[in-house]
Amino acid sequence: MYKIGNDHKIKAWLDLSTYCNAACPQCHRTSVHSGDKEDWLPLIQWSFEQFTKAYPPHLLRMHHSFTLCGTWGDPFMNKDIFEIVNYIRTYSPKSYIDCNTNGSLRNPEWWWDFGVMGGDKLNVWWDVDGINQEMQSRYRQKTELAVILENLEAYAATEAKASVHTIVFKHNQDYLQEIEDMVRELGVTGQVLFERSNRFYSGSTFNFTNHEGNAVTLEEADQEDNSKINGTNPIRDHHWRKKNKVSKNALHN
Repeated sequence: MYKIGNDHKIKAWLDLSTYCNAACPQCHRTSVHSGDKEDWLPLIQWSFEQFTKAYPPHLLRMHHSFTLCGTWGDPFMNKDIFEIVNYIRTYSPKSYIDCNTNGSLRNPEWWWDFGVMGGDKLNVWWDVDGINQEMQSRYRQKTELAVILENLEAYAATEAKASVHTIVFKHNQDYLQEIEDMVRELGVTGQVLFERSNRFYSGSTFNFTNHEGNAVTLEEADQEDNSKINGTNPIRDHHWRKKNKVSKNALHN
């Protein structure tokens, strides 16, 4: 997807992969009946060769920014993401790059190298939803908080920017200040964004079967305080829209 901003600069939003190691129940790609990927979603990813063909150097330099989003998968599941980002940095060094990730992929050494390569034009948003494994994985199914924090700390030690995104539910709404304090201690200098989930389509509870076959219920966060909880950053309401099914050809476009 492309967007021409008020500054008349090109801003690209790209899904590099439909693969994901997590199984977040309110994600478009996850079946609430099994905790697995929806059958209708094809597993595909951009290769480095495909990316360079779609974005030759002269076209890269026309872009103000690239957002490697996680609408249909985690971009860091893409096997060539290091090479793709390095290619952008090499041929369009003034372009900003934003990435989203659950953070439990790869290892600290890889993330250190990625941050060094990206430098001050790179910002990675890390999904941190809890202060312990139980709280984190209630929504971020199949992710490991300890791995995420180790990777985050290594990345945050570079010149690249680290930001954190937290989805607010009933089970974590009273721990937002602790989440922020925890990630700040690890070196996060970017934004810590709290957003209340708006994917409760049929009331204040969301029922699903996880990947282990267990029935789980998520509860919507309280609505009383829309500005602050426990002195943390303001909580925003998500502007997510329910996604339609997509075809393999559509994902390549």
